[in-house]
Amino acid sequence: MTSAQENIDRIHIVGCHRSGTTLMFELLVTCFEHAGRCVHEKTIFNPIEPVDGLYIGKKPSDITHLQQLFEHDDRLAVIYMQ
Repeated sequence: MTSAQENIDRIHIVGCHRSGTTLMFELLVTCFEHAGRCVHEKTIFNPIEPVDGLYIGKKPSDITHLQQLFEHDDRLAVIYMQ
């Protein structure tokens, strides 16, 4: 794990309707080591179960709150699917 990856606790996928957010989510949880993930779409603003490591979540419509997403958590990475 690189130092950039060590600074990320959570990856959240957002995007346009039918843009591939589910495929991206499935690729991330299948191909990368993680400690937790949402079972279905879960907004970034709902609390998650505590995990010791990377948490991967998805809620495409959270794109409407992008500014708030970045202000919410400085250890968050957002993937935008267009």
